[in-house]
Amino acid sequence: MFSKDSDEIDDLFQEILIRLWKGYDTFRAQANVRTWIYRVALNCCLNADKKRRRGGERVPLSVDIDPFEDTDDILSATQKLKRFKLQYQRLFFGSMVAAVILAGLYVPTIYHSWSTPEQGLKMVIAFFILAVVICFLGYLYYKRLMKACDSILDRLKMKEDRRNVKT
Repeated sequence: MFSKDSDEIDDLFQEILIRLWKGYDTFRAQANVRTWIYRVALNCCLNADKKRRRGGERVPLSVDIDPFEDTDDILSATQKLKRFKLQYQRLFFGSMVAAVILAGLYVPTIYHSWSTPEQGLKMVIAFFILAVVICFLGYLYYKRLMKACDSILDRLKMKEDRRNVKT
C-alpha cells in the first residue's frame, strides 16, 4: 500500500525484518506480538514514505559499459559479463555457506541466553526462520541477476552473429 514498485517493496520488507530482529530485545510483551510487529512495519513504511517525500529520491544504478554499443569489443563485454556472473555466483554460494556456519555457531548462544528452555527454543526457531527468509530473498535476487546477465549475453551473441553474417 506504500509503494507499487516491487524493488521498493522488497527493500521495505527487508528493512522491516531487520528492525524486528534488532528491536526484539526491547519488546516488553505489554501488547500482543502481532500488534508490535504491525507497529514496527507501519512505522518503517511511514518513515520511508516521509523520506521519499522530503526529496530522498531513488537514483537508479547505471552500468559503466553499454554492451549494446556498436563497438568492436563485443567479445570483451561478453567476457566481462561472464566473469562478473561467475564471480557473483561464487560470492553468493560462499556467503550462503558462511551464513549456515555462523547460524550453527550462534544457536547455542541464542538457546542458552533465555531463562527457560522453551523461550530459548522459540528464539532458535525464530532465528532459523529469519535466516531462511533472508537466504530465500538473497536467492531470488541471485536468480533475477543471473536471468538479466543471461538476457544480456543472448543479446550480445545475437549482435555478434548479425555482425558475422554481414561480413
